[in-house]
Amino acid sequence: GSFRNWLLKGVAGPDGKCRNDSMSFVDVRDCAAQHVAAMELEKEGRFMSLDRSLHWNDLALLMKELYPAMPSAEPFNGELCKVTEFDRTRQESLGVPVRKIPEILKEAADELKRRGELPREQVK
Repeated sequence: GSFRNWLLKGVAGPDGKCRNDSMSFVDVRDCAAQHVAAMELEKEGRFMSLDRSLHWNDLALLMKELYPAMPSAEPFNGELCKVTEFDRTRQESLGVPVRKIPEILKEAADELKRRGELPREQVK
């Protein structure tokens, strides 16, 4: 789903709980800057382009903090999966710093509000 839909409809699954999974994020501007750097540095091969991954329990809390009108989701309360980890050595060799997930999501929510695509308060 899209970030807008997550904020409007929540991130809970059919059971009302967060998924036992993780999600990775990158700001498109950082990804584009990495592409340019790879071309300018004449790098070859594949590169990861992301900040890191967060478990959906943590993402739900962060999104609710950014947009309190988002429907709540119960945290997954079983054995949590291991959050996806990446070796970002090649990515870091490009010398392009990436925005952190809280900043990425805050800027996205602010932009949706600015464009009128995200109501300031959820209508019940």
